[in-house]
Amino acid sequence: MMNKNENYQFQKFGERVFIIAILLILSIFLDFLRVIALIIVFFALSNIKKINRELDDKNLAKFHKKMIRSFIVSFIGGIIVSVAFGVAAFLWYVDASVIMYLIPINILIYGIVLLFISVALQKKAWNKFHKFFETNSSMFPENILIDVLDGTDKLEKACKYTLFVITIPIALIYFLIGLFKLARLRMLPLYKDEEDHAPPKTQITPPISPRDEPNVAAFYCPSCGNKITRPARYCALCGHDLILDQAKV
Repeated sequence: MMNKNENYQFQKFGERVFIIAILLILSIFLDFLRVIALIIVFFALSNIKKINRELDDKNLAKFHKKMIRSFIVSFIGGIIVSVAFGVAAFLWYVDASVIMYLIPINILIYGIVLLFISVALQKKAWNKFHKFFETNSSMFPENILIDVLDGTDKLEKACKYTLFVITIPIALIYFLIGLFKLARLRMLPLYKDEEDHAPPKTQITPPISPRDEPNVAAFYCPSCGNKITRPARYCALCGHDLILDQAKV
């Protein structure tokens, strides 16, 4: 069972994954949205880091570490590829000999290799994330767990299809479906404290004791002899003043 903070962090992670998936779809028309999506990815990974501070799970730790490494390697690979194209453009501009183009080609190959390594790291990361949910299945509602497991599996397959290059279109479809399924974590029920789960306390009302009536000794009216059973000033039968007689006594 998750505590309040873990539940909240998983919800936030799911919300951010959902936003990332939406931004990636919209980035087909607006390229700059990919940069925003990448920034949100790091915020989502920060949620995982906060969760693992409490859980200290090795699969979760490896997922976070491999994802960070993947982005670093991908960033370096992207820069190298850009440099390769820049060098090629310069050689074309100065009308260099054909053999000189071997320089940007070698640089490009090195950059592409790094990009493939980053995809392989992501594949391993999603595999570790999948194992985390399998190992800790009791922490999540069954309907959400099924989608999350399917989502992490599809994300791992998306990385595998990316490595084949020719199947990249299939990889993109798997990647988006996987993100939306993983985003189901945002549907986690709100956490309730143990006090909320406790049965309502029944207020015990003390029994009301019957009111004791004053014990009045019976006496008789000195005028008419009527029996008096309760306090009164005058006799109900003859109207004689009983208080006056008691004062005289």
